[in-house]
Amino acid sequence: MAVLLVACCSQRQDNGPPAVRSTAEAAPPSEADMRAAHLLSLSNNGAFNPASDRYQQAVACVDGIGAIAAQPAAASVLNDQQKRMLGQAKGIYQRKAMDAGHKTAAQVARDVQAREAASDDLRQRLFAGLSCLRQLG
Repeated sequence: MAVLLVACCSQRQDNGPPAVRSTAEAAPPSEADMRAAHLLSLSNNGAFNPASDRYQQAVACVDGIGAIAAQPAAASVLNDQQKRMLGQAKGIYQRKAMDAGHKTAAQVARDVQAREAASDDLRQRLFAGLSCLRQLG
């Protein structure tokens, strides 16, 4: 096996860089490739099932953005303007939750706290927050 690998590699002649196919020549992605890309995308997380409740989506966004802002790394990496923008994004989703659920700010805050307490997956919460920020983007 090693001999075959060495033989194959040693026969290559250096004729310059390999030809690069243009995007017009590239085959379109298969349906399986598209599914895999969707599964790996930021927008593919449990908080954003199109059939799910708009109120729950907004609560997930408030929670996720709050989780991002609460990370110690965020405090050291983000500048003041970026921190304000996170607060504004969180406010946008809080208002969306209030509108969708016909609830007060205090009721939404209680539901966000309940969601946070019930979650044992910080990574999922962070991905939800990133996805929400991306939707505003």
